[in-house]
Amino acid sequence: MEKDNDYLRDQILKMNEDTSLKTLQEYSNEMEDIRGFKNDIYQTMLYLTEEMGELAKEVRKSEKLYLDEAKSKDVDVDGELADVFMYVLSLARIYNINLLDAFKNKELKNCERVWK
Repeated sequence: MEKDNDYLRDQILKMNEDTSLKTLQEYSNEMEDIRGFKNDIYQTMLYLTEEMGELAKEVRKSEKLYLDEAKSKDVDVDGELADVFMYVLSLARIYNINLLDAFKNKELKNCERVWK
């Protein structure tokens, strides 16, 4: 099977609530290869920052904060959050980080901290 957007669509449709972070990271890596998105760290950070701004705008719209009356009122927090997540996966690829291990290690450290 040729690896193209149809292949990616098939991979997405196989995913469910039991899909692991490792599987998502592998999907992200394949998607970047297929679509030619292999950006360096600087490009990836810029794209992540851009997507964070778009996510902030969608949250602002969903909370009915200051809105530009001339712009769309449609809210797409989930879509922008997914974009941010894709760039987080991309950064994990660039730095060869297993996100599940990173998450667990960080939370174990956080469990030792005093939160007030």
